[in-house]
Amino acid sequence: MSNLGITNQTVRFLGRVWQQQEQAFLAWSATGIEFWFTGESLSVTIECSTLGQTIPEKQPHMVCFVDGKRVCDFSCTKTKQTIPIIQQANAQTSLVRIVKASEAVESVCAITQLCVDDQATVMPTKEKAYLIEFIGDSITCGYGVNGTLANTFSTQLEDATKAYAYLCCESLDVDMQIVAMSGHGIISGYTQDAKNEEQLVMPFYETYGKSLDQFYNGLDPAKDLRLELSQKRQPDLIVINLGTNDTSWCQEIQERKQEFGEEYCKMLQRLRKLHPKATLLCTLGIMPQTLFATIQQAVDQYQKETLDSNIDTFAFTLQKDCDGMAVDYHPSALTHQKASQALKQYIQNNWMKKE
Repeated sequence: MSNLGITNQTVRFLGRVWQQQEQAFLAWSATGIEFWFTGESLSVTIECSTLGQTIPEKQPHMVCFVDGKRVCDFSCTKTKQTIPIIQQANAQTSLVRIVKASEAVESVCAITQLCVDDQATVMPTKEKAYLIEFIGDSITCGYGVNGTLANTFSTQLEDATKAYAYLCCESLDVDMQIVAMSGHGIISGYTQDAKNEEQLVMPFYETYGKSLDQFYNGLDPAKDLRLELSQKRQPDLIVINLGTNDTSWCQEIQERKQEFGEEYCKMLQRLRKLHPKATLLCTLGIMPQTLFATIQQAVDQYQKETLDSNIDTFAFTLQKDCDGMAVDYHPSALTHQKASQALKQYIQNNWMKKE
């Protein structure tokens, strides 16, 4: 058996992965690696910090796909563990994808090596034609999608690969990356009382992920590893799905809604400066969408001020009781599937045709 490092020569990195010393450090949802494997035996070694081991409900949740089929689904319960992915009698060529299904806030981990048979070959896949980036909250993270209203949240019940964003991009056959955190917003995270300015998405947009955890070597993915976006592949389309948590603070109070709209405009200006060629798609829905009219007004104001026409809005259909509810009234797997199809249709009809 041979041990292979995680490099550009062996794998392709998915999402905002920090690659260092032949290891792939994962924080954001759906970050991971993808590669072609030809051989008989393949295992992957995952390492995580002590937080992931000591608090079961926060352990990193990983998913492995072979030729598009989910073959392995596990939590990182140890500092270091090796998980078998392929064991077969004859050498065959397979497309392998290994991704972090849980979100950055809860915990982080690293893929440190691949263990293969001595005759095996491993090579990275090629980039797809388009890259779509999603900026969002718990909905985009797939919060609680593996559970029901009867469950209490844990990372094992969270799976970004079953959420609308991931499903949409798989159906469109495009690359994707996620910047999303449960409970976070634009001017306020989810709150039942005072304004929650501790849980805002955009202060962490140019990072490898906000987390209560640290990479197992002690590095903070947000504070110690600032992301140079100019050196990364630029997204062609940016889908913004923020405002659900802000609703808990804004309610129907006009002054708060006005503040939300003003900060939304500032976010658009910042994204345009960072990504001058990307199309911006401002969405809301699935869960409460009372701020969507404010978002439309903010987009209109932004366009008047900047004459930027490379931007649009899109409203998701609200979830229905008959389609089931996941943990804490979050969208069920069926709701995510319906939302992914609606978004796919919009992108095909309104963006890809222009491209």
